[in-house]
Parts: sequence; C-alpha cells; structure tokens
Amino acid sequence: MNRRDALQAIGTAIAPLTLAGCAKQSAEATRILGIFPGSDWSRIRPFERWLERRFAVTTHYVDAAIPDQERQQFVFDAMTDQWNGGRVPIVTWQPFPRSDDENENVTREIAAGAYDDILSAWARDLGEWLSGENERRSVYFRPFPEMNGDWVPWGADSTTIDDFVTAWRRVYETMGDAGLADERVQWMWNPNATEHGDHETESYYPGDEYVDWIGLDGYNFGDSQQHSSWQSPNEVFEPMLERLTALADKPLSLPEFGSSSYRDGEHRPAEKARWIDDAFDLIEQYDVRMVCWFNIDKETDWAVFGGGRGTDTYSADDRSETYDVYETYRDRCTTAAYRVGDDDTHLSSAAFQGQL
Repeated sequence: MNRRDALQAIGTAIAPLTLAGCAKQSAEATRILGIFPGSDWSRIRPFERWLERRFAVTTHYVDAAIPDQERQQFVFDAMTDQWNGGRVPIVTWQPFPRSDDENENVTREIAAGAYDDILSAWARDLGEWLSGENERRSVYFRPFPEMNGDWVPWGADSTTIDDFVTAWRRVYETMGDAGLADERVQWMWNPNATEHGDHETESYYPGDEYVDWIGLDGYNFGDSQQHSSWQSPNEVFEPMLERLTALADKPLSLPEFGSSSYRDGEHRPAEKARWIDDAFDLIEQYDVRMVCWFNIDKETDWAVFGGGRGTDTYSADDRSETYDVYETYRDRCTTAAYRVGDDDTHLSSAAFQGQL
C-alpha cells in the first residue's frame, strides 16, 4: 500500500461555506466526523452540501522538511481556512528522507537531533497559529503514521524500535518545550491495521504520557490488486482493534479508511455499500470516537463522493456538476451520533480530547 503521492498533498485554501439548513450539533453526539477529500479541496463544499452538514475535522498530509514558505502557507493559510470553515485540522507529519543517508535511518537521525531545527520551526509556526486571532484554535498532530508497515521510511523495514520510540519522544518533547499547550494539541499514534516486519505493533508505542489518541488506518482493496482479496470490515480492523484496546485506555480513531468496489472481477458498488454499512456497525461496536474516510480514487475507487462510481448521484445546487455518491455513507454518518463542524461551533474541549 503506497499512497505517497496523495499523502504529500498540502491542500489549497478554500473559502468558508454557508450551509442552508445545516444539521445542528447534537448533544447526543459520541463520534467525530472527518474526511480527507483528496487533492482538490474545493470538492469538500459540494460534499458537505450533499451531507447537509460540515465535517468536524479534516486530514492533511505534509512532508516534515518542506521549505519554510510552504510550511507557513500550510499552517497559516490552509489550516486557517479549515478552522474558519468549522473544522479542526489533523496534521499528518511525515519525515520523508532528505538524502540517501537518511533513507534507511530517518528515525535515527531524528532521535539524534538532526531534525531539531525543523521541529523548532514547526513548533514556532503552530504555536503562533494556535495563539492567533481565535484563542480556541486546536490541532491534532499525527506524526510517523503506519509505522508498522514496510511502505514508509520510518517503518518496519527502516527503523529499530528504540530509534522509533526515541524519535517520537523527541518530536513530542521539542514541541512541548516550545510552549505548545497540551490542551490545544492532541497527539495521535497511528499504526496500520496490518503489520509487517519482525516487531509487534505494540512495541512501537511510545508510552501513555506521549499519546492522546490511538489511530488505525485500514483499507479493503477488494480484488483490485494482484496481492489483495475482498475483506470485510471485521477482517480488516477487528484483530488490531482488539489489540489496541488492550494496549492503552485512549480514544480510538480511524484517520484513514476506505473500501474498493472491485470484487469477483468487476466493480460492484452495492457490495461496497454493504461494506460501508458493516464498517459503521464495527465503529459503534468498538466505540471508535473519530472516523475520516479517504475520499480519493487512487489505487482503486475509494471515494464515497465524486469518485468514479456510486449507488446514486447528486447534483450541486447550480446543477453544473453531478457527483456519484454512496447513499449508505450519508445515511450512516448523518445521524445524531456524529459530531459536526459549524462556523461558530467547533469541537468542545472535551470532544477534542475524545471525551464524547
């Protein structure tokens, strides 16, 4: 599973959106609804019109070592636009190697202090953003995602457990030393649903004091790849959900999840719709507090809105464009159980911390 091209997308600025008749926040809401809308962030507007509500969080992907101007554009423009639209950003911080020497040792380099200047710059910019015009601003920080996989340079084939844990703690402590308030930043430790290499996923855990949320990424590739076959949500997620629940008493999230429709040699949108329904059943069973669909067709047709196929169609207000959609997704995530964003009502402090 290699989504590097998509995961380095920073996201362009989008204007705040007014939704007539937008669903109001429910006092009964026990889960946070989020999205990664793909590289075209303008797509989030018709998506939210279709849902008749805003997402409460948005997943973003950034290279840790991007130039200063790009980092500041991301923090002060893209993150601000999301916040102004009622959404809390999830910053997926990816230390892609800057040289051949780092390619096999990036976590060792971070652990040894080679990234301290980069960390200080991120801490400075995030600190300034958090203390900006709106003192309620908050952010989720998700470094080193899918570390138990063999497709990332900080993962199973390219790090030792000691190097990874030391690197995580150094990132955390450098940010903290720069004055980022704990109540404004939530740290998300995020393995993949399937593990690779010689080390158990639990061994990468840096300790309760360094983690606020546990994330889990997982996908049903169906028969879309030579190496893949159709998997139910239980087959994708349940073994690792059981283990992570036993590992730590932290709120659970799915910062990336999705399903192909390709099964038995052809695309079957009705099968994907059933998969979505079953996935939301599993989310409720394990009390997963945050869910973010990976809404971009890449290796296969992940999208539930505006992708290559669906079980229905939706036309924008001006009828200028029609989108393929999966009504099952809309039906399941527009219930009172899901906390949504609003221009005036972001996540409460308790909800931000997973205390829903």
